[in-house]
Amino acid sequence: MNPTIRAEMTAEFQRVEALARELFPQYRTARVPRLTFFIKGRNAGVAKLGDWEVSINEYLGAQNRDMIFNTISHEIAHIVAFYVYADRGHGAHWKRVHRMLGGTGERCYNAEENNVSPLAGRRTNWYMYRCPNTGIESWIGPKFHSGLQMGKYSSLQNVKHNVRIERSHFTGQSKVKGAG
Repeated sequence: MNPTIRAEMTAEFQRVEALARELFPQYRTARVPRLTFFIKGRNAGVAKLGDWEVSINEYLGAQNRDMIFNTISHEIAHIVAFYVYADRGHGAHWKRVHRMLGGTGERCYNAEENNVSPLAGRRTNWYMYRCPNTGIESWIGPKFHSGLQMGKYSSLQNVKHNVRIERSHFTGQSKVKGAG
């Protein structure tokens, strides 16, 4: 991608991260999260709490800098809210932190409103199985669908509904799921 855009995003990340340390004294002892970039998929960014990483979609960022700058504060707010309040979601602590860091406090961006179009990510076919006794439908991913159809598995279990899924329950329906 464009090194100028990546440099702008890195500078914004450093600015917001420094602001977080200024506003939240408890956060000052935390190590600086790693900044990474990706280009595929619908997500504008993601905070990986376990890896202590903020990852930004530079493909979308190149299309709309204001949106991606809000995304940077959004993801850093996740890191700060987790470190200071043990908040993992988009709750009141996260919303407050996001706004203090200059963000909107909103959960997600809207591609149409922000005039961005994502680069398609990985897409896979999913397959519909329907239990003949209960009518409960289960969408099965390609790995388990193939295993059922090839005889690797005699059956699977829909744990949520406690229903057995067998090869003969395949309806013939499929749909494409995934980023893009």
